[in-house]
Amino acid sequence: MVVLVPTLALAKEVPTTNPTAAPSPRPAAPAAAPTASTTASASASGSLAALEEKEKQGGWSLGVELDHALGTGTFVDASLYSYFGATLSVLPRYVFLAGDVKLAVSLSLRGAWEYTLPDSENGRRFSPADTRLGISAPGLYKNGLTGITFSPSFGVLIPTTPESWQARLITNLSLGVALSRPIWKFQVAVTANGSRGFHVSGASQTPSAPAVVGQLNSFSARKSALGQDEAFVGFSAWNTAWAFNVGANVSFQATDELSFIVGYTYARSWKYYGVAIGPDETLPANARYGAGQAERTSTVVAVNYQLTDHYGISLAGSTLQTPRSGAGGSVGRFRNPFWSDYPADNATNISFTFSASY
Repeated sequence: MVVLVPTLALAKEVPTTNPTAAPSPRPAAPAAAPTASTTASASASGSLAALEEKEKQGGWSLGVELDHALGTGTFVDASLYSYFGATLSVLPRYVFLAGDVKLAVSLSLRGAWEYTLPDSENGRRFSPADTRLGISAPGLYKNGLTGITFSPSFGVLIPTTPESWQARLITNLSLGVALSRPIWKFQVAVTANGSRGFHVSGASQTPSAPAVVGQLNSFSARKSALGQDEAFVGFSAWNTAWAFNVGANVSFQATDELSFIVGYTYARSWKYYGVAIGPDETLPANARYGAGQAERTSTVVAVNYQLTDHYGISLAGSTLQTPRSGAGGSVGRFRNPFWSDYPADNATNISFTFSASY
């Protein structure tokens, strides 16, 4: 059984969009390019499906995925809103027995490259991801009455990106669980994951939003710096302390080679308490806000085809955005979680993944 481990990308602060705002000259690249190895689609990847069989035998295995994602803004106006990028994932794993318990140790190495012109303050095309080390107990317990399999997991984030160094991140620890049950040709899974960030300071070394805004040329990049809109400026320089996400996905194995999956994940994060740094000069210097909060949803619809025992392909539509249209994503009208209502923001991506397992 493939263990679904929620990704830590959702625990990090992700740029959001405001559908009522004027379009930007070019949108910033998505914070996390959707791949077949994201939380909702972990079991959809052909390489991971092949790894399932290899894990039963124990020992080393290796999964490699190359994902190309195209943002919906490209279809609105390719000269203004285009996004096209690639993500390479290398996923080594070692399975062994500790007494009667099967354990799996995994390492996640990822990096993204944007082919289109980046719209960010640093203009960098290459975006590495932090390294993640995880340990899980696949199928630790199976309830005989319900047939539900219980698989816990623990993860450690190793800060290997300029963004994490700038935030003075020491590490991020996560604890998760996956509950899964086969029903005919369907596999139903529910996941939950909580994480705690540890930083040198609650405040990031990233310049506060008012200082950054003047250096940016586009509205979307400015929103990225502000978090959501100017109501959140007071929290923009504070790191995320706690995060939690819960998700569910259903996969359908049509044939030995062909499968389909639909998944949904809801994530919520809380920043450290800190001194206000907002633009309101009437606030006293020692004014304190409550912990800044943010909500995100991540959804995926994918079709996967296993070409051979080692190679597979996947076509998916993924959306990463706030659940509601208002500030912070917790007020306003609910959005369609599977498709962005503001296509130019590139919150929805169409991706093609080629995967290999050994």
